[in-house]
Amino acid sequence: MPESGLDQLIETERRLADRLGAAAAAADEIVAAARRAAVQADHRFEAELAAATEQLAACIGAEREAEIATIRRGAELEVSRLRSLPDATIAAVATSLLDRAVALRAEEDD
Repeated sequence: MPESGLDQLIETERRLADRLGAAAAAADEIVAAARRAAVQADHRFEAELAAATEQLAACIGAEREAEIATIRRGAELEVSRLRSLPDATIAAVATSLLDRAVALRAEEDD
């Protein structure tokens, strides 16, 4: 007995409903996979950011220490140079500074 038009329509609707259900399930799987991938990407980004922050802090620390060492060497050289000045030069500089201070004080009083 051949199927009637109504039977064919019902069968077509059933097949379409099956396909729609399968497509919806596939879409749900795709969305879930995308969410998992986004979470994993976020974790990777956070790890990379933490590593870069750590590396930057180490680099800045090394640069800071190098700059301190350079300043310290310069100061030590300056101290050594000043210590090697003759007493007469130190006395002359002190006298000159004292004369300037007295002159400035006198200008302030006027």
